[in-house]
Amino acid sequence: MSYKNYSNQKIDKNFDLLINSLNKHKVPYWVCHGSLLGLIRDQNLISWDDDIDIGVFKSEVQKEKIKQILVSSGFIDRGGDHGDSLHLKKEGGKNVDINFYDFIDKYKKEECGVFWKISKPFILFKLLNIVCDTERYNGRYYLIVNFLKKINFIFKPIKDFLDIWRLTYDIKGYKTPYRYLKNFKFLNIGDLDCRIPVDSEKICAFIYGVDWLKPVKNYDWTKDSKATVKIKE
Repeated sequence: MSYKNYSNQKIDKNFDLLINSLNKHKVPYWVCHGSLLGLIRDQNLISWDDDIDIGVFKSEVQKEKIKQILVSSGFIDRGGDHGDSLHLKKEGGKNVDINFYDFIDKYKKEECGVFWKISKPFILFKLLNIVCDTERYNGRYYLIVNFLKKINFIFKPIKDFLDIWRLTYDIKGYKTPYRYLKNFKFLNIGDLDCRIPVDSEKICAFIYGVDWLKPVKNYDWTKDSKATVKIKE
């Protein structure tokens, strides 16, 4: 199988710092999702992807522990309630998402998954979630959102009340066969040793389909992947 090589392109500064920090502290992580796709297909991160995706098992890594490690390395918690993930940032590079995987069925232990809170499509719910749960927003409603953020203390109690019945968001995420996440290896990218699953190509095919080698800039993980799962209310 052949890949187009982008290894001569500069490695993202935050990716470099992140991987070195995780390796230094012997965190049992793996590069996942779009970042894994980039490393396997292009030997680099996908240029148009804003986030670095890292997976860990919830049973092996505590959220506060990994947050402490990364904050001590200069990253800043972006805040907000994102479900089973931790979102961080640092100037000069891509944002970082740490995804906490767990068994979907704790008895069968056949599939693992990570799930996030995804705003429902109703525009008022979208605005409410953006105003209350995001630190920075540069979308089409920039002026409205940044005005409302100044008085978001008014909206947070409303959102908390609606969230009791999950009215403003759905819970969606990715599932992956556990057999693909049993064994890991290190892939050398530049001067970095990146921990990835031994079955990385199978994971890419499972999540992104048989055409995973073909770049898709307008990829929508909520609609385009058979690995996407929605948790029913």
